[in-house]
Amino acid sequence: MNQNYAHANAAFLQGQINWLTDNIKVALLNPNYTGGNIAIAGDIYFTSIAPYVLVGSTPIKTLTGKSVNVGSSYGITNAATITFSSLAASQILGYVCIFKDPDINNINGAPSSGNQGTSQLIHLIDSGYMIGTGTDGGDITIVWNTSGIFNL
Repeated sequence: MNQNYAHANAAFLQGQINWLTDNIKVALLNPNYTGGNIAIAGDIYFTSIAPYVLVGSTPIKTLTGKSVNVGSSYGITNAATITFSSLAASQILGYVCIFKDPDINNINGAPSSGNQGTSQLIHLIDSGYMIGTGTDGGDITIVWNTSGIFNL
């Protein structure tokens, strides 16, 4: 699947998400999140994924080194490699979720409780990037594809 949430596409088109300047984060989710087409069409905010975030000291990280490259007919997003440290052991990585935290000063970690209902979900990844990997208390590092994270 690896696709944008339906509401995120509209938010990009309406200028409500700016890949380069907004606080864009990545959350690691367990496989109990339903994902799929229903989530892509209906889930809008962080509150939909909050119960499924993996346990550990940094299961949510802010993207750095973000860029946008223009292809023949679309924009390709990219960012620096990201490492999630000290995840609790015996969990399974089910999804990687990209979202916008409206608080630009809240680096790493979940949005504040007041912002969880306005933290826009952007993209859901359900294959590649170590999906299905079990945690052992160590780190999980995601090296984005050379072709970018996703495109519009």
